[in-house]
Amino acid sequence: MCATRRRLTREEREALGSLGERAAEAGIGLRTLVRAHLSAAQRMRPGLPQSAQVSQAQARELGMALAQAPFWADEVVVALLRRVRAHMPLVLVTNATLELENDLASLGLEDFADHVVSSARVGVAKPDRKIYEIAAERAGVAMDRCLFVDDRRENVDAAAALGMTGVHYRESEDLRESVSFLLDGQVGYLTHRQH
Repeated sequence: MCATRRRLTREEREALGSLGERAAEAGIGLRTLVRAHLSAAQRMRPGLPQSAQVSQAQARELGMALAQAPFWADEVVVALLRRVRAHMPLVLVTNATLELENDLASLGLEDFADHVVSSARVGVAKPDRKIYEIAAERAGVAMDRCLFVDDRRENVDAAAALGMTGVHYRESEDLRESVSFLLDGQVGYLTHRQH
């Protein structure tokens, strides 16, 4: 979708897929794993399983390919969140780079959320409690009135510990279920603390 970014080669996609599988086995995100390899500089990073290790050169190459890969947005999720935004403030909370605004614009999503809380801009990252506090403040609601959806369990757990309703996102149906009370026209309070 982004004309300025090259497509990954088949070999790069396969390597990223393999590394992604290892990241999933280790319970961490692919970007986190690539960053860990880059910062580890040939030494074992504490807590990173041996099965997830790759050389610094391979991590650098994969990191560059990942950084240059085209971005995309799940159309089902975007449509759901646009419907949600019609009923309540939508705040995007992300551990993104300073390029986030450009990335959103390239996808036609620059006005997607009411507010964006980017770790690169606010100086704290998920799962630090401060980023959730900033998000609730920008939404203009108390923490216990926030629904937090994330694909990383540790981020969902941190939000739930602060009183937010947390949903661990694995597929669009997880999101659909968590916002069905809005989309089905029912007025209600989020009662499930964690899914």
